[in-house]
Amino acid sequence: MSSDALAPTSRPRSQNTSLAARIAAHKQAQGTFLLLDCSGSMGDRIAKGVRAIDRLRQIARQLRHEAPTLRQIVFPAPDSIDGAAEILSDIPEPHGTTPLDKAITEAATHGALHLIIVSDGDPNDSSATLNAADQARCRIDVFFVGAPGGGGEAFLRELARRHGGACDTVSLASPPRELETKIRGLLTA
Repeated sequence: MSSDALAPTSRPRSQNTSLAARIAAHKQAQGTFLLLDCSGSMGDRIAKGVRAIDRLRQIARQLRHEAPTLRQIVFPAPDSIDGAAEILSDIPEPHGTTPLDKAITEAATHGALHLIIVSDGDPNDSSATLNAADQARCRIDVFFVGAPGGGGEAFLRELARRHGGACDTVSLASPPRELETKIRGLLTA
């Protein structure tokens, strides 16, 4: 037996990324969805000449640029007042109500593993939303971007708590980097 037969074999090298980083990238590409509230209230002005939807659109564009595999679902859908749809383009103009249950169900049908919700208020149907979240069986993190202290904030905190996530209250009136950075942190976690 030659001494070469007993020489240790070298381990294959990854392509400059750790296994954890590759798993995180796979999870992001396959199962992370950004659920964006485009209801009528997102048309409200948050600063001089700036609407909530404009700030959210700016943030979503930057995130899409940095993480092109991040999937987006808007609620309501552009062609509906009470539906939800995955979009590949810019966030539509605000209209309609807040069918969060439909957005969660839509993400679940596409294999969601993690939902990041950005919303400013109460969903149309709280019990249907909780039921949809239970059926989806995925982690849910929330960014509440409405007026603090209301029923919408309390509901979204409970939704996140029940599904292994967190709820953070963030003002869209503050510089967009704050919310963008927080969402980015969830994408790399």
